[in-house]
Amino acid sequence: MKAKKKFYHYLSFRYLCGITSLLTVVLAGVFFHFYQQQKNFIIGQVDKQAHILCQQVLLTRSWLADMGGVYVEKKPGREENPYLKQSRIRDSLSSKEYLLRNPAMVTRELSQYADRMGLYSFRLTSTKLINMANAPDGTERLALDLFRRHKTREYIVRQRLDGRQVFRLIAPLYIESACLSCHQYQGYKIGTLRGCISIIIPDAEVERQLVSLKYSFLVASVFIILLIVVALFVLNHFLTIKPLRLLGRTVRRFETEVDYQVSSSSRPDEIGDLERSFASMAATVRETQSQLEEKIARATDKLRAKNSELREANLQLTLQDQRKTDFLATVSHELRTPLTTIRGGVDYLLRTVTDREQVVFLRILDKNIASLVTMVNNLIDLARIELNKVELDLEEVNIKELLAEVVLLFQPMAKEKSVEINMDGIWEVIVPLDYQRINQVFMNLLHNAVKFSPAGGEISLQLTTKDGEVAIAVINQGEAIPAGELQNIFSRYESRKKTGYRGAGLGLAIVRGLVLAHGGQVEVSSVAGETRFTVVLPLAGPNPERLVQE
Repeated sequence: MKAKKKFYHYLSFRYLCGITSLLTVVLAGVFFHFYQQQKNFIIGQVDKQAHILCQQVLLTRSWLADMGGVYVEKKPGREENPYLKQSRIRDSLSSKEYLLRNPAMVTRELSQYADRMGLYSFRLTSTKLINMANAPDGTERLALDLFRRHKTREYIVRQRLDGRQVFRLIAPLYIESACLSCHQYQGYKIGTLRGCISIIIPDAEVERQLVSLKYSFLVASVFIILLIVVALFVLNHFLTIKPLRLLGRTVRRFETEVDYQVSSSSRPDEIGDLERSFASMAATVRETQSQLEEKIARATDKLRAKNSELREANLQLTLQDQRKTDFLATVSHELRTPLTTIRGGVDYLLRTVTDREQVVFLRILDKNIASLVTMVNNLIDLARIELNKVELDLEEVNIKELLAEVVLLFQPMAKEKSVEINMDGIWEVIVPLDYQRINQVFMNLLHNAVKFSPAGGEISLQLTTKDGEVAIAVINQGEAIPAGELQNIFSRYESRKKTGYRGAGLGLAIVRGLVLAHGGQVEVSSVAGETRFTVVLPLAGPNPERLVQE
């Protein structure tokens, strides 16, 4: 059963997401550009207004300085300038008093008047203060420092001042000849930085226009995106998605009904080409299927005949293999009794014969008879394994003690090749086993390890337990076993090639059969300088109902 698709799996959703993302990025870039242009234009108008005001104030100050100031009629609220000499005169005719106003005071009073009208304000600051009210604030100190170091000719900033947003233009004031009459005593010279003038224009209306412009652009962009997305969705649905879904239903029906007649499309566009291609393919598939069904029917008939022949041949091979195994078991059993009798006679002669030459021949005879007895015993064991007639005499076996006995038997053979057998990786583990059978397993493995170890090499025995199993590894440092031989190394009658040693090829087959009879498994790995045979046995002992399998 097909899993239900999520909405984001559909092509239409991905298409709309892609178009929406692209439109959002493009419109955001376009509207941001226009917004910046409009913002710069609005701020530019405020900047132009501030420059005009600054020029007007500076022109007024220059005129006042050239005229030596101006006298205004003394009225209530108009204070005398305490920093000027002869700041008051009296008209002898009208008896009216007039107060002298210098450029600085006129500038301050004009600023206060404009500020009360809610229009704008401006203020003067000085590098050498006379009136502390003209002390520069932080922004003006920064501007004066820039003017002093000739870093800029004017300083413009938008900031919050006295709790309101303002646009501020700060221009430098330099000493002119008309200024020396009042400020020469302070050490000024013509061209020296006297201070600066700040033109302060309320910026709230500008900020309101910018916010309104921003929201207008945002609403317009959202509306345009929605309009385009809806239009594209409708067009995409009717021109692309709907025809594709119809084609998809046709394809699914054809999957279940190969004989379903797919009609050819009359559309002239790409989807029509796709539909016509599918209709052509469906016809080809139907024709091909018909041909394949005929071929399959013929092949099936041939296969049935071959299978019948193979089953008959397999039955004959199984019977022949069974007869061969029975024959080997019978012959081996019949040979073991006379061989044992002959060996007993040879053993008796070895104890009674004193002639040196006869003793040598008797020992050679005894060695060969022993090899024959071992081969006969191996054949009997192999026959029992193949006939699934291995009988286990289970007892609690200490693995360490069993391995120690096996190692002790092979110490003389190992010393002849200067091979060291290391049991440091073995500890005591008690497992229910057939002592004689497992002893036979490690006798075979250790015999092979000593035989294939290089002179002066080392054989290591390691024991590990995990997940209810005990694993005993026998590791030697002989040449790597080729990968082709590893695949069949546990098969009967297989022996190592190109090693200088030839055997009957029964030992590892018996090892595998006896380990399987205990419910375990035997593994092998081989690389240059290390060949490892690992016997894995269940800690709980073999299952009594387990059948031995090759």
